[in-house]
Amino acid sequence: MTPRAWALFCLLAVPAAGQRLLVVSEFQRLRPDGEVAASDKVATPHEFISPAIPRGGILTIRLGVEAPQGVRYSLFVGQNPEDTARCRLYQERYTQTGQEWLPDEITQVDLPHGAVLSSNQSVQSYLLDIHIPASLKAQRFRLEIQLNVGERWVIYPLEIRVRDVVVRAEPELIANSVSPEHRADSALLIPLMGFACGTAWKKGDGRMRRAADLINRNILVDLLLAQDRAKAETREAVVATIIKASGFKSREAFCAKPSPVPAGAEWWLKVRNYLYQGLPIN
Repeated sequence: MTPRAWALFCLLAVPAAGQRLLVVSEFQRLRPDGEVAASDKVATPHEFISPAIPRGGILTIRLGVEAPQGVRYSLFVGQNPEDTARCRLYQERYTQTGQEWLPDEITQVDLPHGAVLSSNQSVQSYLLDIHIPASLKAQRFRLEIQLNVGERWVIYPLEIRVRDVVVRAEPELIANSVSPEHRADSALLIPLMGFACGTAWKKGDGRMRRAADLINRNILVDLLLAQDRAKAETREAVVATIIKASGFKSREAFCAKPSPVPAGAEWWLKVRNYLYQGLPIN
């Protein structure tokens, strides 16, 4: 990103008084007070500026809307060129888990989407699915997340980088029983154990009821790319690279006790850089 573009980004992303738009990874659950769930917190959260997505792939990001009580807000998604990606928005519902209220169940809502915060919350959490057609050529395009409250706007611009790699099949979704008290990245462990350890899983019905279901689906898509990469690098080499990102010392250590992952809740983002762009994992 050029200095001029970064300056424009900073200007547009500055919140107006009484409203704010938070953009974080799917592994950072946002509580109704706007704080990240205690178990998901990392020292340096990932910033979304120019994310990479494979052709036929999906990027899921979590949005937090902060607005004045009793004032209607609206969420929009703009693209340039228009209709480059297919976007779906899911509103999250909170459940009390220990001393925290955490997002868990989801409901798909239409875009544009309008709502009012309830009296007991300052932030409402959403999940935005950005689907890239497999037929789309490698390119860059602009996607804006737009929050409107009255006459005020907050705009979060993203430069989406569509990579050459392509997801060539639909994953077989699995039943995921991860509870909200577990870290957000726990939802990826069942499919990863299948890939790395050879364990079996129970087939799901494909319905997206919870945020963990979206994470689970995304990991299954990523593992299709891992299978393609294994044809060139060998399966053992790909598994070893993924395990390195997790912080485990070996595949055997991971398979024996996969949770919690030593590297922190957002560790899978490093795996995506490897699978999507061939970047090394340090």
